[in-house]
Amino acid sequence: SPADPIEARSSVKAMVQNKGPAYLRIGKAGEANLHATPYVNVEDILELRSGTHKAFICTGSITKTILEKTKDSGAAVYSVPKVKPIPHDALLTIANQYMHLVTVEEHQKDAGFGSAVLEALHDLLETGALKQLPKINRMGIENHFVDYAGSQEYMVEKNCLGHLL
Repeated sequence: SPADPIEARSSVKAMVQNKGPAYLRIGKAGEANLHATPYVNVEDILELRSGTHKAFICTGSITKTILEKTKDSGAAVYSVPKVKPIPHDALLTIANQYMHLVTVEEHQKDAGFGSAVLEALHDLLETGALKQLPKINRMGIENHFVDYAGSQEYMVEKNCLGHLL
């Protein structure tokens, strides 16, 4: 999921150039631009802020919330606008740089973005490209039916995403 209008525009451009099927989940809450350029490479993991000890790897519009809530923490923040396939080379670089990774998504954790990152890291470990798995936490909605509605901020708080930082 794109984190901002620039990633959304770049995703649509990439989808038009691709001859196969595609799915795009976009926010509709007037998301602010997180990038300074008009287009980004959605095939890559995009660094929004460098860090020293921990990296948040996010997908979707919750990325802005993570940037704001972690601004004084020294943590890196990355955006992954295209989940499949996850760029293994970029993920390997991040896993070698940070010994604590946190995946963040506004979806159920089961079989979601965090699971895809875990699988990719395990594949890298299995092939020997990654020597040691970093500590990994997944932030997402627990596996239960959500029977209420509200603003994006309300849903983030109600589903335990906001206070997990």
